[in-house]
Amino acid sequence: MDKKQLIEEIRKTMPKLEESDPDKELKMALHIYITIGRKKAFDEKYFFGDKATTEKIEQLANRAKKNPEEFVPKRKIVCISISYLYKDILKEFGIDASVIRPDNEDKHVLPAIKLKDGRKIKADIQQDLYLIQTRSRLKNVKSVNGVFGKNILTPEHLTQILIDIGYIKNEKDYRDEKIEEVKKEIQYENAQEALTKILEDKRICEVEDKLGYIEATKYYKSVLNQIIPQYLDRKIYKVDCYREQENQEREYLLCLYAEENATIRPYIFSNKLNRFVRTDLEQLNQWQEEGLVIGVGHKRDGSKKLKKYMKKQQRAKNEGVVQE
Repeated sequence: MDKKQLIEEIRKTMPKLEESDPDKELKMALHIYITIGRKKAFDEKYFFGDKATTEKIEQLANRAKKNPEEFVPKRKIVCISISYLYKDILKEFGIDASVIRPDNEDKHVLPAIKLKDGRKIKADIQQDLYLIQTRSRLKNVKSVNGVFGKNILTPEHLTQILIDIGYIKNEKDYRDEKIEEVKKEIQYENAQEALTKILEDKRICEVEDKLGYIEATKYYKSVLNQIIPQYLDRKIYKVDCYREQENQEREYLLCLYAEENATIRPYIFSNKLNRFVRTDLEQLNQWQEEGLVIGVGHKRDGSKKLKKYMKKQQRAKNEGVVQE
């Protein structure tokens, strides 16, 4: 998809808005925000990369300042590239925006929309990617200004706008509400039962938009923190894995497992199915023999514990002992 095709898609899917609607411009901007957000994923190479790698990616991303259309067909982005791309597409629809750096101590940048009525809205599209792709409440669309509390974009007002443009049908349609339903049903279960319920429940796992690796990681970490924070990093662990592709690129795979009574129940995220699928230690050992790398060096995760269970299973297999 090139820039012309993206703009055409946005025009065709833009909801019909009344000229007299005081929020028409903001609704247009948020429709564009959501359309772009469903197509992009944060670059794992940047997330896991060393200093040399991240600097190289930043240099390439800086090209978006002058040639944002270059990043329309690319799925993998960083905050610089998606911010300037969003700004450029907004301009095509007559909406003014800039790219700002809120914290001088941080490299992170984000778009700020300047509405004709004087309102200024921060719209951190990169941070909201996983929320957009799971139809969750948007946490990074916020007012920058407002006189004595007037014209501030409240969560209630934002929700009504998102209903009006078709992002959700009603407030109960937010993924957050579905997560709360699941939480009430499993609050007394053990870690393995809880993880199984969460990862296999349709209200959690049936996600319409394709999740990138970082977006899947953020989404499921958020879900676990909301439902069973008492188990996270105590009985439920995350492991970053990858396979080397023929083109020397890495395909990252997210593994989650729950430990109870000296046994574990592992799941691995299927990029093809866009959800977690249950696996076992024997399968993980086989994948490792075929080149799966379990644990990304400088990131702390549950890989060390997982490898111990895998080695134990392999020894038992070699000794002819059947083990779960």
